[in-house]
Amino acid sequence: MACTFFNLYYPEYQSYFYQCLYTAAFCTPITILEVLLERYTELIRYNQWTWYWTWITLFLTFRMSRAYVKWFFSIPDTPKQP
Repeated sequence: MACTFFNLYYPEYQSYFYQCLYTAAFCTPITILEVLLERYTELIRYNQWTWYWTWITLFLTFRMSRAYVKWFFSIPDTPKQP
């Protein structure tokens, strides 16, 4: 569901820096939630895993999902000229 919303509102024609910030804006709250669940509940227990691995894997997952959506729907890299 997170990847769906990520791709639905993705800033396609913004700068690469802005696109990375957008991706980070999706990764960070999920990672914070996981850290809080791990620290204050018994629902998650890290074994040789840390919060930054979660953030990195989420970042890569969102970027790969975007690449797949672009490929599947044939979204161009640049906007069409009128």
